[in-house]
Formats: sequence, C-alpha cells, structure tokens
Amino acid sequence: MPLQMQSLYTWVTGNPESINKSYEMFEKVTAEDIMRVATKYLNPDLLTIATISPDEKPVLE
Repeated sequence: MPLQMQSLYTWVTGNPESINKSYEMFEKVTAEDIMRVATKYLNPDLLTIATISPDEKPVLE
C-alpha cells in the first residue's frame, strides 16, 4: 500500500488502521452483491445517453 494512501486514511479518520478496515469491507463484497446493486440501479429503461460532438446532427437517434 502506498504511504500516501495510508497517510490520507490516517488524516481523514485519525486512525492508521482505518485503511485495513476499508479493505476488509471491500473483500466481503461478492459478485452477487454487485449484480444485485447493478440490477437495482442500472435500469436500461431509465438510461440516458448524451453525446458531445461538434456536429449539429445527433450521432444516435
């Protein structure tokens, strides 16, 4: 772990062990957890696509 990252966690939380607790939480996340949350929040019916282009005509219709 880079020293800068540990310094940041220590500065923000006041606890040098806080970075280890964060990694412990990340390691508990399963593929099923990610799929459950993705299914809940990434709804294709609510998808908005924005295109930034110098052309006046839309790229996608």
